[in-house]
Amino acid sequence: MCATTGEKLPQSQKRAIFLKAADLISTDKYASRVKEYMQFETEAAPAWCNVNVMASVNLLRQAASQASEIKGTYIKSEKADMFLVTRRAAGVVYAVAPWK
Repeated sequence: MCATTGEKLPQSQKRAIFLKAADLISTDKYASRVKEYMQFETEAAPAWCNVNVMASVNLLRQAASQASEIKGTYIKSEKADMFLVTRRAAGVVYAVAPWK
């Protein structure tokens, strides 16, 4: 989900995308592929790969539950003015640790 596209999606659709990703990763087919790549890239032990896959599924479900939490809040300044602070989608954020 691209940041500019994701911003325009209804909250229910954002939630559905995260839940679908969690459902896919939790299947044997996708989980085994993710574990295989993880072991190849990081030489992680199979048990550690299992922990990471399950944690990823849980984090995706947590993100789905927070799809409706992105909203603006009003903050008072020192001059008694009011400001509206809003959160915006950042897009895909990805990092790879240099294990090798």
